[in-house]
Amino acid sequence: MRKKIIRVPIITEWKSFTPTGSWSTNTTYTGKFRRVGDTIQVQVDIATSGAPTAASLTVNLPTGVSLDTNKIAAAVASGTTHFGTAAARDAGNAVYQSLVLYSSATAVQFQTYTTGSLWSETAPFTWGAGDNMYIQFQLPIVGWKSTRRI
Repeated sequence: MRKKIIRVPIITEWKSFTPTGSWSTNTTYTGKFRRVGDTIQVQVDIATSGAPTAASLTVNLPTGVSLDTNKIAAAVASGTTHFGTAAARDAGNAVYQSLVLYSSATAVQFQTYTTGSLWSETAPFTWGAGDNMYIQFQLPIVGWKSTRRI
């Protein structure tokens, strides 16, 4: 008698990690991620205690994972494919919304809905002490399959 092979989805528990990104000065990153099939789901919080590094903001994926561009319908470099959303709070003044876009196979960047400008130390506002950003996104990952056999 043959054993029946059953395919089940792969879903892991949320794991804490310390994200990194293009801002290193006066910037604290905290994050969590989990695997859902062939996709990584990521949550990142960024807090600034002063002016951050002068650069467009990018956030790196957890170590060892890369975006699988073969699983994306549109060209990732076109600027039309987004993978999630972000919100930034300017120390009690206003909240800004953003799309999470491709930066590289291992990093994402952020673009304002209305203007299309990339976020930097001076956009969508001049970042400083007490400002923070919350990001959530999901991406298909190279080498990950959606199910496993049991």
